[in-house]
Amino acid sequence: MGDKLLTIIDRAGWAVIVVAHDDGSRFAYTVGLTLKRLPELCLSCPATEQGVSMLNDLAERQIRVGGFDPGQVTEAAGRPVRLDRCADLEPMILVRELCDGSTTAPTALAATVLN
Repeated sequence: MGDKLLTIIDRAGWAVIVVAHDDGSRFAYTVGLTLKRLPELCLSCPATEQGVSMLNDLAERQIRVGGFDPGQVTEAAGRPVRLDRCADLEPMILVRELCDGSTTAPTALAATVLN
């Protein structure tokens, strides 16, 4: 994991990583919330800026309130989302790296935009 990314995590408490696929789809996730004993967050997002904004909003509120419950409906950047357990952390490469390669140590919640 790069020094720049670790600096962001140290300063903000988390970073948002966006993965763009060849088909144009995007997947964004947080890295660093595990260090605060909170679930990482992930989201499939058509627009990078929107996904980053939504995850930053959720991460900030999660730190403030102490976490979200699986199945909880809330708002992220003004849009309604449902947060469900994310069973597959395989695509969240930097989370696994932060946790020494373990795919079971951290937990994650997947945000689904409702509407």
